Amino acid sequence: MSSEPSLSLANIATNKANQRNQPKVVQIPDKFYQIFNEDEIVEIINDLRFKRQIKLKYNYYADGAQGWSDFYFESPITKTINDLKNLILDNLLYFVSGSNLLNIIDVGPGNAYPVKEWLTRLYNSEILGKYVSVDISDDINNLVEKNVKEWFPNIRFAKYRADIEQTDIARVLIESKIHDELQPKNISNMILLLGNTLCNFDDRIEVFKNFVKSMDINDMLVFSYTNDIDSNKIAHNYIASKTSHRHVGWIAKMFDLNYDDKYITTTYDSKINSRVKFLTLNKDYILNFKILNHTVPVKLRKGETINLWKHHLISEELLKEQLDEVGLELVFKQYDYKKSIAIVACRIKDPFNQRLSE
Repeated sequence: MSSEPSLSLANIATNKANQRNQPKVVQIPDKFYQIFNEDEIVEIINDLRFKRQIKLKYNYYADGAQGWSDFYFESPITKTINDLKNLILDNLLYFVSGSNLLNIIDVGPGNAYPVKEWLTRLYNSEILGKYVSVDISDDINNLVEKNVKEWFPNIRFAKYRADIEQTDIARVLIESKIHDELQPKNISNMILLLGNTLCNFDDRIEVFKNFVKSMDINDMLVFSYTNDIDSNKIAHNYIASKTSHRHVGWIAKMFDLNYDDKYITTTYDSKINSRVKFLTLNKDYILNFKILNHTVPVKLRKGETINLWKHHLISEELLKEQLDEVGLELVFKQYDYKKSIAIVACRIKDPFNQRLSE
């Protein structure tokens, strides 16, 4: 008699079930290692292992830069912020009126369209010193340079790669005030963090500290944020658009995770007072990363969620508390008509009265 096991429908069904239950093993493609450096790869690995997240900041690399640019033109929030922003430039200029020139230091500039109208006014008025693009992604900086030089061929432009979550930008601000004819005290920096980017940081205190360490007494930090009101706790449709999915999901796709509309959820998380976008896994995964000449496996389980985007809501009280903590004083605030979004300006406190007279 043959010792081979008999082939039956039951055995076939069992084998198929076992195959389905096996984790999907993914060898991370070479492109990933070409895009990100070693430190960034380590952070991405640890975020997946211990926090089940892919930080949004890494989606601005490579193809994600153009993906964000496309999203900018589709998002209804763009018009709200731009309408608000274009109302307040004169108010902001009042606080740097003692300076001869004004530099625009654009942190997280996207595609530079958010500041195009401001740059046009300042450039035509001959008070624009320099426009500086600061971003974690070279791809974003290159996109900004392309656009800005098309609009203003003779503009003084510089670009720097920096992660404001990790480091200050003091060198950037000092270099921006080097001028052949003027002393640094006669030049102000207006540092921009627009697009409600502040709401994407988990540790705003650290971000504020990095700005404070960089600024001098005549500089101004201008940022926008999403207000902590009930209407902002609703998941807006623009966040769940296909363009948005493409912008925040290309790394997940590179890892061959089950990334499509069926598994993506955008909602409000009351535990962290944040709107979130996450991906629910439909199977077990083993992602094999190569780092330091070793393979580092990251095991993910079916049913777990991977956070792709967080957008924290910020109350007036919390913002004031955090600004006080880091030594920033609020000098201007303007809401949109729904009180959904605010743009504020602040400066470092001046205990020794060293600021230029206003």
